[in-house]
Amino acid sequence: MAAWWRRPAATRSSYLSVLQLDPHNRAAQEALRESFGRASEEIERTINRNELEEARREIDLLREFDSNNFTLSLLGGKLSAARNILTRQHEAEAERIRRANAARGVEM
Repeated sequence: MAAWWRRPAATRSSYLSVLQLDPHNRAAQEALRESFGRASEEIERTINRNELEEARREIDLLREFDSNNFTLSLLGGKLSAARNILTRQHEAEAERIRRANAARGVEM
């Protein structure tokens, strides 16, 4: 159970599903609590790889376990900043393409 955070999201969500059915299930609580730090690190790496939807999914899963966790708040902020950067990059690329098309139109 110690490496649950390396497994697919379906496995991680299974611990949360167990807790939804049995909020006092010690095995599921312990597995989530022990691996929370490593899971947070993996989420940060996921954000750094620009896998932003996957990072959002993982943050949401962990928030089901601990909605007031400060680390998750920080990761949420980092995710938001990464999305803003990606949006700006897309806007800059769109502007570059617009200018290139306008220049070609002038040349023709």
